[in-house]
Amino acid sequence: MIKKNIVKPKYMSSNSKTNSTMEFKFGPPIKNIPLCEKISLSFFTQCSMNTKRLGTIFYLLALFTFINQANIKAQCTPTIVTDIVCQNATSALTTASCSDCNNPGSPAFTGATLDISGGWTSTGTDPVAFTNSNCNSNGTIAAVFGVAAGSYQATYTGLSLPTCPSDNYTISFVANQSSCTGSNAGSTGPEANELIQLELFDGTTSTVVGNVDVTSDGTFTSAPFSSAIATSATSLIISVTVGDPTWDAFSIDDITFDCAALAPSVTPATIAWYGDDGTGNPDLSTVLSTNSTFDPIATGDLNPSIPGVYNFYSSCECSGCVDPPSQSTITIDAKPAPSFDCVSSACESEGGLTELNPSDLNFTGATGVWGGSAAAFVNGSNQIDLSTLAAGSYTLSYSITNGTCSEISYCNFTIYPIP
Repeated sequence: MIKKNIVKPKYMSSNSKTNSTMEFKFGPPIKNIPLCEKISLSFFTQCSMNTKRLGTIFYLLALFTFINQANIKAQCTPTIVTDIVCQNATSALTTASCSDCNNPGSPAFTGATLDISGGWTSTGTDPVAFTNSNCNSNGTIAAVFGVAAGSYQATYTGLSLPTCPSDNYTISFVANQSSCTGSNAGSTGPEANELIQLELFDGTTSTVVGNVDVTSDGTFTSAPFSSAIATSATSLIISVTVGDPTWDAFSIDDITFDCAALAPSVTPATIAWYGDDGTGNPDLSTVLSTNSTFDPIATGDLNPSIPGVYNFYSSCECSGCVDPPSQSTITIDAKPAPSFDCVSSACESEGGLTELNPSDLNFTGATGVWGGSAAAFVNGSNQIDLSTLAAGSYTLSYSITNGTCSEISYCNFTIYPIP
């Protein structure tokens, strides 16, 4: 049983005839042409169509012109802002800034033109003719219907259409009676109730893409349908219902599948963040974030309690083209732990020379600075002579700064006056 998906179209008709002077026959498909690669234009990024099949001269010429007009090169390498934070920080931010994607678009093209040379078959109460000298002397008629009221069906097999980048396919055809000769050749056009339905069949599902009541000679165009429907189709089925036999014969000719142009556009680039695989290279198996600003501490991808230099990588993507990841670093500075021997209180003029023995218990290698009211009495050997201090209360501090980390240790002592 054939499943039908109905696409409700609208038609436009012109009363002018279309007489083609060039015949483009639907030749064998050119398969598997990979075009998704970066090809050079400053400040433009484009991943060209990954075309399933290229079916016509029109498309090849349009694509050739497009590639030669635009030398396209990806310019989406991120601008990296890195961060240095102190051990046990709650946040570490790294930012990637990508330029917008300038997509140059693609030209309109004809995906296929069907004529008598194709694989047509027919059914109906009165057989459909595929060439008829009474209607057209040049032999390009796709199908001729009529001579009795009834239902007719013409099927073109072996259809193969290329991908349409704009996702906007239409089918156009010419319905023509005035060139036909016969018992009613003097009429000016089809009578009412000549109903034409267009279906695309992919081997399993038939999708209706057009319905029209032909009442005069002219060119008719279907409503747009998707590239996916077109590229999956292997057959075009034309169903004709003739309700009034007074129009003995009419032809359907110049059947074309047309892809609309894709206008140039500017879209934001997509950003992806990755971690390090342990060898100094990005681990592309997992995307950690797609935001321009990435905080690996907040996302749990970085342990802030362990000092070190950590690599993260970001890449920009435009229309399927991904730049090689760029490295950014987050540095976690070790937090120092300053310590020294606190001075014991002493009486005035007593106490003598005291060793302070400053150190960093976290062994960061950074040196400290003395502070407080007693700092001026500390000599270059980290000693203080308490006998030189006047009576009073004193503070002494020792602070160590290591990168973004700074810690301080305090001590209070008193020099008592002699009674």
